[in-house]
This record gives sequence, C-alpha cells and structure tokens, in this order.
Amino acid sequence: MTDKARKRWIQNYEEYITKERKLLDGLSWRRYIFREIEQFADTVGKIQIVA
Repeated sequence: MTDKARKRWIQNYEEYITKERKLLDGLSWRRYIFREIEQFADTVGKIQIVA
C-alpha cells in the first residue's frame, strides 16, 4: 500500500468512526451491535444467488 493510499484509508476510517460515535450518543453498545447485525442480515438477505 502506498503512503498516499494508507493516509486516505486512515482518513476514511476516522470519518467512519466519527460518524458512528455520533450515532452511539443515544445508543448502548449492545443496541449498536444488534443494529449492525440486522443491517448485515438485511444486506445478505437481498443477495440473490443466480444459478
């Protein structure tokens, strides 16, 4: 990974964490984890397997 790519990845990660922390202000960690699991399950449920 180039230095520029690494810095961009870190910046994206920091922006993501900042956004998530704002969402966590009103949520407990347990609720947050369940919400993430539900979103993942919804995403997986929308994937259709084409045979």
